[in-house]
Order: sequence, then C-alpha cells, then structure tokens
Amino acid sequence: MSFYINENLFFDFYLNGIQLPLTFNNITSLLISSNIYDILPQLRIHINDNKGILNRGMLADGSILSVAIGSNTENAMENIMDFALIGVPEEERATNSNNYVIYGVMNYPKFFRQVKPFFFEGTSDNALKKIANYCGMQYEGEITVDDMVWINGTFNLGQFSHFIRNHGWSNDNSFMMSAVDLDGKLIYRDLNSLQPKYTIMNINKSEQENTFYFSDCHFINKAGLYNYSFGYETQMTEFGLTSDWDKNFSQLSYTKENSPVLNMSNDMYKNVGLIRNEFFPISVGNVHNNFQKAYYQNKRYKALNSIKAEVYFNKSTPINILDKVNLVVTDGSTKETDMSKASMWVAESKAIAISQQRYFEKFILSTTGLETDIFNTLM
Repeated sequence: MSFYINENLFFDFYLNGIQLPLTFNNITSLLISSNIYDILPQLRIHINDNKGILNRGMLADGSILSVAIGSNTENAMENIMDFALIGVPEEERATNSNNYVIYGVMNYPKFFRQVKPFFFEGTSDNALKKIANYCGMQYEGEITVDDMVWINGTFNLGQFSHFIRNHGWSNDNSFMMSAVDLDGKLIYRDLNSLQPKYTIMNINKSEQENTFYFSDCHFINKAGLYNYSFGYETQMTEFGLTSDWDKNFSQLSYTKENSPVLNMSNDMYKNVGLIRNEFFPISVGNVHNNFQKAYYQNKRYKALNSIKAEVYFNKSTPINILDKVNLVVTDGSTKETDMSKASMWVAESKAIAISQQRYFEKFILSTTGLETDIFNTLM
C-alpha cells in the first residue's frame, strides 16, 4: 500500500520484491543519507507494525527493502532505492503492535564488500568509471590528468574508490572528491572548479529559477587540529627515481611545521631500507607525476573546508551531493543580507527523512570561508 507525504510526495515500500501494505501511520521515522565519508548511502527506518505484517524471519540479514519515492506512482517506480538489510532489526514488542528499527545499506554488494584484485592503466576518472560499470552503478566523472597504473590488492572496491579519489589530480588547484548519491550514482568532481548550480535562501522574496527556500540553518566551525595538520606552512616534495646514494629508491623530503616526527632523512633510508608510509608510497614508476602531491593537496583542501552549515528543507529539492550552491541569509527584521557568511558552499551530505508524518531534507554544506574567483584565486 502506498501513501503520500506533504500531499505531493508518493512513497511505496517493497520487501524482497513484495509490496508491503504500509501507510504513513506505520512509518514512525525514515532516514536515508549519503555523504562523502561512507562508501554507500544508508537507511534507517522505524516501523510501527500494528497489523502483524512483519516478523523477524522476513527481516533477515541481506533481505532487500526497496523504497520508491516520487511525485506520483509512475515517477516513484522510476526512482526505486534498494537497500540490503544489515543484521537483525531491533524489535520492541507492545500489546497491540511490534516496533522494528531496521538498518540497511544501498544494495551494491560488489562495491561494498568485494575485495577484487584490480589492475587498470589510465586516469583516475577512467578507473572509477570502470569500477562503477563493474558494480552496476551509474557514473558521472571529471576529466583528470593522472594517467598511471591503479592496482588494488586488499581493499574492497568502495574503499579502493576512495584511495583513487584521494590521489586524483587535475591541476595545481584541483580538489578531487567522490560520493555515491541517493540514486546510486558514483559522482567524481573537482570541487574547486565548480560554479554554483542553485541558490538557497531563508526568505522567499520572489519566484526565481533554481532558487529554493530553507526552513532552518545552523552554522558550525570545525576548524582545529586536523585543519592545522594539513593546512598552512605544510609542504610535501617528491623527487625523481634517482639519487646520489641509491638509484633504486625515490628521494623524499617532507617539511611540516608542527610535526617533525615524520621527517625522514637519507640516513634513515640507508639504515632501514625501503620504507613505506601512508603519506609517501615509494614511486617505482607506476604512479603519475603528482601522486603524492595530489594526496596532500586533496587532504589539505578537505581540511580547509572546515566551516559547516546544516540546512533543512520542508520539501523535495533537486540539490544533490557534491553540488555547489550560493547560500543567502537575510535578516528577517532589517531585510539585509548577512555578509559575514561565505556565499559559495558544497553539499557534502544529503539526507531525506520522514518524521511525524512530514517530509524533510537535510544538507551539510562546507566552505573554506574564503571567496575565490573562477580561477580559484582569493579575492
């Protein structure tokens, strides 16, 4: 049985392909979220089963719960999200009903679990596209300049996709990031090259194209030790494959204002031999020219995007994860725009939710707080 929320959003639920006769009264809460940190989108749903529809046998680990969402029945059937249930649901028995809390992850088992030896020669964009195609996922990529041999031995494919994005390179100002959105699409973008796609505002001034009005917004500054570790006065330098003392190893110099422990000298290389470190995998010719620099640069920009905003909408929006938006906050009494807030933000998380028979969307946006022009030059 399907139902509408907010009078314009249609929902339907299926368990292993069988429609569940649920109404909005049975859905205590629903949360589906995607972010740049987790491998795949996740689901949490709290069901009040007052009709005895479900039982623990039906809700087994690995069962597929499908959620259809759209503006109408036809549209919803074109936008079905499949989630594999994780573990045994939490159950609370009552006199007239059973309450279940169910957890799931989007059903791309190869991407989530498979540890597959992977060998690909090409750019990070092409490598990620190959992984997405193998896992049955859609893909939206970015042109990169980082041809190399991408080799996986011990990561599952989702983890390896994060390894690839962390070492992706487009130019000296690129900030490569990837995420799987709520449609199951693997998105890979240079966030520093994006232009704002939408404008979001707190006051409905007039109907404007690609402009949406949020119900609430909270700002958080998460700058701290992580930012300091990868931020200013931090440098990495990679040299070629030859050196005066041993032609078999790469030279590596590391200057880090606040962490001298990681400095490595030639004497250490001579005494210890081949040293491998998360920051400095020794180049033996199969990595692109900016492999180490790309890792540092992407981590540095990620650390600098430390000012966060939590933005809430009471209706559906087309804003997607990794979209860049203009954020406009206007004082309700003076009608003046708050110029202390940066205007350009990137969505690093998107969640859709049902609570108290109402629909919500929540975005976590991030920014450096420093406005730049289209060439990424500070203004």
